[in-house]
Amino acid sequence: MKRIAPLLLALGCATSTGPTESIEPDAPRPKVGAAWFKLRAEQLGVSMDAAKARDAAFDPSNAPDDFWNPETAINTGAVWNALCAECHGGQLDPRDAAKFPAPSPGWAKGTGQMFAEPRPLPAAYAKVFDGSDDPKKMPPWKDKLAREQIWALVHYVNQLSNTATARVYLEKK
Repeated sequence: MKRIAPLLLALGCATSTGPTESIEPDAPRPKVGAAWFKLRAEQLGVSMDAAKARDAAFDPSNAPDDFWNPETAINTGAVWNALCAECHGGQLDPRDAAKFPAPSPGWAKGTGQMFAEPRPLPAAYAKVFDGSDDPKKMPPWKDKLAREQIWALVHYVNQLSNTATARVYLEKK
């Protein structure tokens, strides 16, 4: 487990379940690929093609506005559990991500807490998008996740890495 696991274990959030197990049997499943674009198209009231084109146009140096809503948040938690928690740890009930605050406009141009270390958020996005130089350490997710989903994961990790936010999460449980 990477650096987020000790933080989450200390806060009482992490579990030892594997990447395909859920916190609860009825926990939401992640939507990726066509399932994600179908969900996002419905949320935005556009066609799937329009949702895909919208996503393709996102600037990798800045997150889109208004991407964080309860459904997107829950899906991000489910994506984290299914694709990220195996290596990084910190599996939560995906529905709890809906309690995290939406990012403020322009938040992604700054620095955030990523695995308890300050990091420029565009660099965090690039690491998820492109992976690391050694794909055994961090694979690229650009062909599996939409750009908007990657920004949502950056926000999710930033929230989990922020001790104050994690405490609020625990208090609301």
